[in-house]
Amino acid sequence: MQEKLGIDCILEGEGEKVVPKLFKDAIESKELPKHLFGDTPDVDEIPAIYTPSRGGIVEITRGCGRNCKFCMPNLLKFRTLPKELILEEIRLNLKNGARHIDLHSEDFLRYGSKGLKPDMAKILDLLHSIKKIEEFKNDIDLKTDFLSSSSVLQAPDLIEEVSHEFGTDTKKKLIEIGIETGSPNIIKEYMAGKPKPFDADDWQELVEQSIGILNDNERIVYGTMITGFSEEKEDDVIKSIELVERSAKYDCFLFVLPFISMGGLRKIGSIPVDNYLNDPLRMELIKKGLIKSAETASNFVKLTLSNIDYLNLSKWACHLKT
Repeated sequence: MQEKLGIDCILEGEGEKVVPKLFKDAIESKELPKHLFGDTPDVDEIPAIYTPSRGGIVEITRGCGRNCKFCMPNLLKFRTLPKELILEEIRLNLKNGARHIDLHSEDFLRYGSKGLKPDMAKILDLLHSIKKIEEFKNDIDLKTDFLSSSSVLQAPDLIEEVSHEFGTDTKKKLIEIGIETGSPNIIKEYMAGKPKPFDADDWQELVEQSIGILNDNERIVYGTMITGFSEEKEDDVIKSIELVERSAKYDCFLFVLPFISMGGLRKIGSIPVDNYLNDPLRMELIKKGLIKSAETASNFVKLTLSNIDYLNLSKWACHLKT
């Protein structure tokens, strides 16, 4: 495919150590390696951005460390970026007119931690330091993007503190968590580190409790799930359906995605999409996720695109049910 698509060079991994020389060689028309791997930089080798980032995104950690086999960020070593680097990038965005700052991480509650347990002092110190930036005004929308259920349950009191720092106004904010499945067996097979320090057999309870905690703190959960793992049995899909049904009383979006062979599973191949469409049980799971998402959207989101509006979303949810 590399030759077919006319790609001169493929780089896998992180770019800080190799990209400058690679680009310089390309500009000077030197021969490039067809395939190379980027070395892992230490945090002091990661430079600040030079121009504003799209959407005010500022990286605060890199990597994950929970060892999910299907995940690309898991291939990267977990690191917390230096606070001064983070503040410098926020200042750059604010000076260039950004009104939104999105603190990007694979799990915001891992910022500053040496293990899986959240470090409350480090997290609150970062947020307090951001608020002290001269250009930071009260109308700046400060948020983060990802959390994990297990981190939320380790520090429910911290969620309340963090929500206060991010701001609790009349507009509820979205936060994403990777639910992946309702099946403890799939958790154990493909993502054994995801529930730690809790037990994989309690995964459904962990997810449900974490969504409840986040809802209590003005967060609407955006949950992604996966179906189509090679070891997935009928009972595993049923367990995922059960988890969607258990989420009915919470404010959350639940989107079921087909398994894509990447990360540590990139060589095993994926199931063709038609196989999902012809599988009644998987279609039931996908449909229930869509219905729940439409119901949540009809409660909290007014869409003005095309002819879709607040009322039509409710009608769409009812139509999906029938």
